[in-house]
Amino acid sequence: MKYLKDNKTLLTGIIFFFIFIFFTFEFFKENNIFYFILSVGGVAYYGVKIFPYYYDFILIKNKNKKINSNFQYLLKKEVDIIKHDIDKVTDLLKTLNKTPLVTFFGSARVKDGSHEYEYIFNLASFLAKNGFGVVSGGGTGVMESANKAAYEQGVVSIGIPALGLIGERANTDLGRIHTHIVYSKYMFVRRFAVAIRSEALIFAGGGIGTMDEVFENIMLMQNNVIKKIPIILTEKEVYNNLLSFLKNNLEKKGYLKMSELDMVFVENDNEKILEIIKSFS
Repeated sequence: MKYLKDNKTLLTGIIFFFIFIFFTFEFFKENNIFYFILSVGGVAYYGVKIFPYYYDFILIKNKNKKINSNFQYLLKKEVDIIKHDIDKVTDLLKTLNKTPLVTFFGSARVKDGSHEYEYIFNLASFLAKNGFGVVSGGGTGVMESANKAAYEQGVVSIGIPALGLIGERANTDLGRIHTHIVYSKYMFVRRFAVAIRSEALIFAGGGIGTMDEVFENIMLMQNNVIKKIPIILTEKEVYNNLLSFLKNNLEKKGYLKMSELDMVFVENDNEKILEIIKSFS
């Protein structure tokens, strides 16, 4: 039950389901059209209100299931799942259209109590005090730290777990560190979701997944696919080395121009980060 987003809606739907069973039985017994209408209404309510919750529950239960073939992604049901996930996210973001948001990225392996965890908690708290809600991938580590800070400051705290990630445990405790949780099956849906409504993308240190998200968002902004907003890289030792590699290798060979990365900032001072975000508003 803890995985489900709204237990009251679930309970109401279950009650309606049993009412549907009762009225269906009465319809066949009494042959009364009134009972038939009530039973159809029960089915409709169950389908609209309960199936999305059941769907999320199934995703969570099977998130570590081994993939046997890439052919499964060509099936229509997978396309329907993607559309369903995107609709859930966009519907939520539309309801929060007046809330400025920042998105935090970083390693799910960062431990509570570590320097990195505390730094992100303090930064997210600072931005929350300045009116920004927080979006993350809804996992542990950096994501948990940012969401926890936002929740404790009483601002919007959104988690969007991608349930297909074996190495990342989703934080599913709505009401502890999140004001909203939206589950998705696929990583690319999460990436799309966390960026489209944010005022800034803030990257702590991380591994392959975090680096992938850094470069994907730079590429999308570089090609005007999504709006150019600040990409703030907070772990200076890691990201200065990364930018030096790009400059000394890829730019030297003519593969990119560092001038096209004018949305990228290496900064870990809270006040300066806030100034950068406001300069793009």
